[in-house]
Amino acid sequence: MKIAVPGKQGTLRNLVCAEVERQGHSVDSAGDAAIYLPGSPEELDRVVREGRFRRIVLRSNAYAYGSNTKNPGLMTEDRVSLLPEGAPEQRWLRMEAIAAKHPNSAALRLANVLIPGEGDLIVDRLAGRASRSEEHTSELQSHLN
Repeated sequence: MKIAVPGKQGTLRNLVCAEVERQGHSVDSAGDAAIYLPGSPEELDRVVREGRFRRIVLRSNAYAYGSNTKNPGLMTEDRVSLLPEGAPEQRWLRMEAIAAKHPNSAALRLANVLIPGEGDLIVDRLAGRASRSEEHTSELQSHLN
């Protein structure tokens, strides 16, 4: 099967393409199906409206449920999101709503993607702290030398 991987370019896309090929499929922009790694909502909307793909799988995030220490544990797909209206994580729900306009779509809500810049809030914050910590350490070392 030919599978397109539109959306965000980066490490996760490279890993997805490698796995598609390892599974015996080919990565082709004119594919039969698409695995969409969120870029802009406008791009996803265009992909859905064009209708070129028989199936679209959207890489989403478990943040769409709303992270809260009061969550009861296992949550089903029909559970209402606990995210406040202006929360940045609402982006995932907007992308899922766009993908749902396609007659054969699925949203894959990943819990954590341990690659900075791939939309995982915790990983991005930790990566930011790590780089600031490295800068501080090298600055401190230069003062000691």
